[in-house]
Amino acid sequence: MAKNIKAPDYRKSSSTIADFILAFTVGFIAGFSILFIFYKIIFLAIIGGLITGVINVIVSTYTAMNKRKSKLRIQFYELLEAMSVSM
Repeated sequence: MAKNIKAPDYRKSSSTIADFILAFTVGFIAGFSILFIFYKIIFLAIIGGLITGVINVIVSTYTAMNKRKSKLRIQFYELLEAMSVSM
C-alpha cells in the first residue's frame, strides 16, 4: 500500500504568525526610532515605522524562503557527493 506523501512547497513561506509579528515589530521599532531621532515628529515616526514594519515582513519572508532553498540545495549536493563516493 502506497501512502500519499506530499512534498513541501519551497516556493511558499513556512513562517508562522509569530515570525510575522516579530519581523513587523523589529521593522517598526527601527523605522520609528530613526525617524523620531532625526525629525522629532511623532506622527511621521509612526507612519514611517508602519511602512518600515511592513517592508521588513516582506523582506524577512523572502530571506527565509531563500535560506530554506539554499539549505535544500546544499543537502542535495551533499547527497550527490555521497552517492558518487560510494560508487
